[in-house]
Amino acid sequence: MSVDELARGRSADELDILTTEKLNVTLISGALWVGRVLPDAMPGCTWPLLKCLMSSSASTGERASFFSFTQDEEELTLIMDEWSHQVFEEARGVATVTYGPRRWRAFELRLGALAWEVPGVVSFVSSVMAESNISILKVASYDRDFLLVQESDVSHASKLIQVRWPRDARVWLYGRCAV
Repeated sequence: MSVDELARGRSADELDILTTEKLNVTLISGALWVGRVLPDAMPGCTWPLLKCLMSSSASTGERASFFSFTQDEEELTLIMDEWSHQVFEEARGVATVTYGPRRWRAFELRLGALAWEVPGVVSFVSSVMAESNISILKVASYDRDFLLVQESDVSHASKLIQVRWPRDARVWLYGRCAV
């Protein structure tokens, strides 16, 4: 079954890929852009960064649905939805962002209260993707993990999660917790 077939009759915001008693894996709607800003270009990116970080306009309903940034000594890495990408594009005269050649999609892994008690969930899913030559990017928030895969791999990655989790996850996690 393709992702498009799974999505029929579902909310445009997300698509449940796998739901168990304690784990929910959801495909977040919309493609994501991955880009980088070099240190000398960071001052020009101040306004679009602030707009994306503080995006909430009651009057227009504009806001980012997915925006993440990581800064290290060499660059600022951005992962952003279409709305945020447009914010940076509007400022491209001063905001220099180099984008990767492909767009990505995000799987949200939600364990709820078990997030700190069940180590290995992200490792298991990452290993399954690696075994199938699917590249991933990982992003985490306080209580959720996101695994990003290239758009071209979404259907295959969805099937792998649906098939391999029920079959292999308990062995991988050594029975620590029935997920």
